[in-house]
Amino acid sequence: MSERTELAVTVLVITLVLGAFVYWCSGRQETVPHRPGATRLVFEPVPQPAGMSNGAERSLRARAREIPDAGEVVVDREGDNRIVVEITGHVDTRSAIQLLTRRGTLDFYYLRNVISERNPAAAWEMLALETDSNGLVAYSFRNKATDKVIRGDTPEGRNHILTDVINAWDQAANPRGDKPLLTKDDLRVASTANLGHGEPTVTVRLNDKGARVFADFTRRHLDDIVAVVLNGRIVAAPTVREPIPDGQVTISGGFRSLDDAQGCAESLNACALPVELRVVKDK
Repeated sequence: MSERTELAVTVLVITLVLGAFVYWCSGRQETVPHRPGATRLVFEPVPQPAGMSNGAERSLRARAREIPDAGEVVVDREGDNRIVVEITGHVDTRSAIQLLTRRGTLDFYYLRNVISERNPAAAWEMLALETDSNGLVAYSFRNKATDKVIRGDTPEGRNHILTDVINAWDQAANPRGDKPLLTKDDLRVASTANLGHGEPTVTVRLNDKGARVFADFTRRHLDDIVAVVLNGRIVAAPTVREPIPDGQVTISGGFRSLDDAQGCAESLNACALPVELRVVKDK
């Protein structure tokens, strides 16, 4: 074999070895150990980014708080573009997948029909905060004229709050209803939780359009109530205490602990992120 032929063969072998190594590395995923007894779901963002941000993890962690009968929920990275969710408890896998992969909704509504300092003659009274079976804050309301109570600790009750109390607009079911002041398109992904003046608060940052809309509303509606509705559930209902001209909204008064506030902030951020997820493995 000539010297030139030997060199060509050597180069070919090195190329094949390097190619195989690169292929193996590109397809390799660091496997997260399976926790015994837990329902295990593996997700990928759609479309797959080159190096995933924390947004998809945050989205899954926030949505997992709403899974019925869930015990401990653990969210881990697996490789560069997969997320593993493991859930203990008696969980319906199909329902959990539907909840975790749905596209979230986030709306701010003016509660024009709820009693406030500015509107004491409104039809509905907001009752003391309660919690549902998942430990999430639940808002309930009582009609002053009929004494009817709508509780926010069940899906049916939350639907009635949207239709009867908020009068939320729906293109098919309620085309004459009230449209939201703000939606998730008006938020920046930067909601944070902290202790402000000794009580848990959530700070929400609006984009330029949202800031203009909310500045105008808050100037005209001091002492009225605004509901923050995440996936059909009221997660906060603050009273407007002063005009908010800069798009930085501080929500307080509806959180029992800093953990509650942090969960709300994560949920708001997750919903504002344009992340769609698909399940690639479940067992």
